[in-house]
Amino acid sequence: MSDVANKADKAVQPAVKTGMGKIGNWGHPIHPATVHYPIGLLSISFGLDALQLAPWLTSGLTWLKIMPPAAVVNVLSHYTGAAGLIAALPTLASGIAELYGMWQGQAQSKGSVKEAGKDAIAKKNVSGEKLKVALTHATLNDIVLGIAAFNWWVRRQSKDLILPPFNAALSAAAIPLFLYSAYLGGSLVYEYGVGVMRQGEAAEIKKRQEKEQ
Repeated sequence: MSDVANKADKAVQPAVKTGMGKIGNWGHPIHPATVHYPIGLLSISFGLDALQLAPWLTSGLTWLKIMPPAAVVNVLSHYTGAAGLIAALPTLASGIAELYGMWQGQAQSKGSVKEAGKDAIAKKNVSGEKLKVALTHATLNDIVLGIAAFNWWVRRQSKDLILPPFNAALSAAAIPLFLYSAYLGGSLVYEYGVGVMRQGEAAEIKKRQEKEQ
């Protein structure tokens, strides 16, 4: 890397380490612990919005007393979406830190950021595969958060918090993207072991296990 890039990297390292949950000798990955609320809240918001595309189903669920009236659904969807966006802030920040740390680690092993990117595109090895999965996961999440933010902005312009059909369609499209992104996030941990026994007490346990083998 150039001198400017090295200086920039050193400048952001404290924030990156904090985002990854590394605080002195103590540490625990923050990102996996912060994903549950935005996933739950935004999924509810998107699901309620998507029901607008099937008014017959909404009417039936309301008649069965499974769903509240449409006016209440609009309010519920709007505020769960807003809460999901707020809850996503620490998730987004810690996710950026994790991705940056992963990319920099790969760049150091390959000699440059460019080579790390090539590895990710071609999936030449496990590290390249892992980086590509992480990039796909991050991209899908950005798209989903963009849809949620756009819906919130459009809906707040309406006195009754009514969402136009186009935005309801966006919400419906966001659901499979969100679910697939969550699946990729799980695969990063459970298949590629990202953050597993990396720091803090978990790292000490790993050392003890290695000594016992």
